[in-house]
Amino acid sequence: MKTSIKMILALALALTMICALGTAAFADTPIIITKNPTNERHFVGESAMFIAGANNFDRIEWRFIAPNGSDCSLDAFTAQFPACSVKGQGTTTLVISNMQSGMDGWRAYCRFCLGSSHADTAAAAIGVSVPTAPVNYVPAYNTWGYVYYEPDYIIVDGARVYSDGTVVYDYYEPDYIIVDGARVYSDGTVVYDDYEPDYIDVDGARVYSDGTVVYDDYEPDYVTVNGARVYSDGSIVF
Repeated sequence: MKTSIKMILALALALTMICALGTAAFADTPIIITKNPTNERHFVGESAMFIAGANNFDRIEWRFIAPNGSDCSLDAFTAQFPACSVKGQGTTTLVISNMQSGMDGWRAYCRFCLGSSHADTAAAAIGVSVPTAPVNYVPAYNTWGYVYYEPDYIIVDGARVYSDGTVVYDYYEPDYIIVDGARVYSDGTVVYDDYEPDYIDVDGARVYSDGTVVYDDYEPDYVTVNGARVYSDGSIVF
């Protein structure tokens, strides 16, 4: 009986020594970083993911570095940015959701621990961009239709008539309306079409600004009076 007790005690002592040696050997093996997190840049409200890796560790802690160089824990980081969501503490993958503009310039790194020792990965930059608002500008209009970013008008005689009554003429022919084939400007100037300059139609004849009268080529040299053609030589044809 005594011999059996001694054997049991000896076996327990041997097992204890083996475990102690194994623990010591594990503790003496250095932590080896196998993957550093990479820099991430996203727009405000988006998410960023940081991934790290190492061998021979028993704990993981994600930490942060402020733009001024101060080091802080994940709890301190989330207290600084309460609107964001941070998941993955204790794992090799950290996800920051609903990123805030104030995070721009911060850095994140992973600390792998073993007993009382630890090894840190390189710190990855956190970049946060703010979307640029579109510039409010007046486009160059045309008469092809409405422009989506300035829809509030219709085309009347080549002019843009807005819902508030404002009238804007086309930028390439400003400030006129069409009257009997001529361009009448707001200052009273009258300009005739380039392909038939400086005349108006009167009873089928072209009357120019200098008083010249030119009759239609296919029925020359007359005007119509009471249904009869009166020619320039005085002859009348009914």
